[in-house]
Amino acid sequence: MKFNVLFLSLCLVFSFKSFAHPHSFIDMQVIPEIKQQQVIGLTFTWKMDPMTSADIAYELKNSQEDDIQWKTQAATLMANILAQDYFTDFYSQGKK
Repeated sequence: MKFNVLFLSLCLVFSFKSFAHPHSFIDMQVIPEIKQQQVIGLTFTWKMDPMTSADIAYELKNSQEDDIQWKTQAATLMANILAQDYFTDFYSQGKK
């Protein structure tokens, strides 16, 4: 028992730095657009978690929608979304 307490104490005192990266969480709503009983499109609504939203808002706090920084940030976000296939996999008749 003494060894366990000593070992734990030493681990806490001499612990190495740990590194982590943040994760983003997205609540997504998808609404199918239907015309003549066929799906012709999908409308997506994404709501990002508070930490991600705050991070984006902080980066853009001193810019307007027509500023290059705003446009660059929007392009970066959309590139990430496109790279992840809009966070969606669509299957029809068992095919992706």
